[in-house]
Amino acid sequence: MKTGVESVRGTEEKILVLLAKHPTMSASELATAVGITSKGIEWNLAKLRREHRIRHVGPRKGGLWEVLR
Repeated sequence: MKTGVESVRGTEEKILVLLAKHPTMSASELATAVGITSKGIEWNLAKLRREHRIRHVGPRKGGLWEVLR
């Protein structure tokens, strides 16, 4: 059984892989692909931004994600 920390890390890795392959994915597309709610995606994206693992370039609509790792 996965612990909460392992589950979050797995979700983060899924998000990072998806954004590296598809940098123009929207939050709703990410939610569907990862299998979590839109709020869950927003929380994970904010966490990844704080950790300087991703950044969003360009306007909110039509911009793209950069995976910094």
